[in-house]
Amino acid sequence: MAPCYQVVTEDVFAAVLVQAPLIGDPDTRASFALSIAPPDPAHFSVFSRAVVFILDSETGLRGKPMEEARKAVAAALKRLQPHDSFAVVAFDYELLLLADELEAATPEAVRRACKFVLQAHDWDQPTSVLTPLQLAFSMLRGHTAALQQIVIITDGPVRAERRVCRFVQDALADWGPNAPRIFTFGIGPSVNLYFLTWLAAVTRGSSQVTRNPGSVRRRLDRMLQAVAQPLVTNIAIRDLPPGCELYPYPIPDLYAAAPVVVTGKMGDDAGEGGGGVPLHVELRGVLASGAPWKFRAALSDAGNLPLCSVGAREQVDILTAEAWLHGNKQLAHEVTAMSVSASVVSEHTRMLLVDTTRPLLDQIHCDCLQSQLKPIHHYIHSPTAPVTMVPGLTAGFGGTAARPAPAKPNGEARGQQQRRHSRMNSCVSVGEWEDEDEDEGERRHNRLLVPPSSLSQAILGSVLSCYRPKFK
Repeated sequence: MAPCYQVVTEDVFAAVLVQAPLIGDPDTRASFALSIAPPDPAHFSVFSRAVVFILDSETGLRGKPMEEARKAVAAALKRLQPHDSFAVVAFDYELLLLADELEAATPEAVRRACKFVLQAHDWDQPTSVLTPLQLAFSMLRGHTAALQQIVIITDGPVRAERRVCRFVQDALADWGPNAPRIFTFGIGPSVNLYFLTWLAAVTRGSSQVTRNPGSVRRRLDRMLQAVAQPLVTNIAIRDLPPGCELYPYPIPDLYAAAPVVVTGKMGDDAGEGGGGVPLHVELRGVLASGAPWKFRAALSDAGNLPLCSVGAREQVDILTAEAWLHGNKQLAHEVTAMSVSASVVSEHTRMLLVDTTRPLLDQIHCDCLQSQLKPIHHYIHSPTAPVTMVPGLTAGFGGTAARPAPAKPNGEARGQQQRRHSRMNSCVSVGEWEDEDEDEGERRHNRLLVPPSSLSQAILGSVLSCYRPKFK
């Protein structure tokens, strides 16, 4: 008989891993990763929900992608429980409401909503999400006994994004910790990933963006299922030492199908664990019954795990969103430093593929730790070795200019696609370096992440100048 494993427990469980700063790291704080695992919902009370679905039908990707998104929303409506309530708003240049207020999730109401959602509402004007978002907050105002959620699904650029952000900031100040949670799902190249990321992060929600029309149904289904059973809300860490950073912050709610992972830095001169790292942290939250929830989690050494890289992608995206919203150049520089340090591609960095050897690769790592990295050509194994910059792997800030161009015959479309990506993306990335059998030593394709500054352009130019004889 095959063994049977059960990974859920009857109660919430949390653990914290901590790692001392790496040698040569200018940030002397310890890295940490907090994970909160949900229990079996059969042994735990679940919050009732008040949900507003906001559907955008912008013309850039009308048809199959939004059709699949509507099917995912219809499936989510069918999963609503009798104690839940909901509303559906479709919008573009005008609003189309299923009802003027939230309805109880009765079988008849769900059937009508599914029929409404599956209808095509394709219009031809730029998208403005501010009005339906204001309407959603107004609809949810009287439903304080339930966990309030707003799901925004869009496939186009949003007008007045910063006005939307200011409205959400004001609403959070007005509502406090029980403000509606916003979950965003973007489809296609026109959406602004960082706008959607910011909306979700500040409201304890989550965000997804897909460029692949074929993955819309699967990814949206997964996101909506993950947030269907809220168990613990308003999670906070009590008595953190000064100088801590948390990503995301505020901490998201705990759902039955979605563990919470929080990463960051902690450390100060004082602390019971030495170096500002405490021996335990106390987590607090609110249960569906309204009773307080507490959990005391011990801190454990992460050992050789690359803990500083855990959550680096999310940290870079959240800080990029903050820098974009506030036009903060200093924060953009911090994103650049974090991107280079963690080897995570960002909107402010480029990734270069450099053909090198194992000894030179070891020298690169050594020089990086000692903050003595030399210009790239010092690490190239021969004058004819290639340096490649691969575009197209950053999300960008969306907009109508990011829409795919119509296909052209023969190879013209491919060439223009490559040139367009070179203009659109300030950041490029490559995969892991690969082995090649060479007599000159073990050659590697190594990733180098550099900021897109005049210095990096000069370095790249000097490197490419070495290869001009090759292209003559």
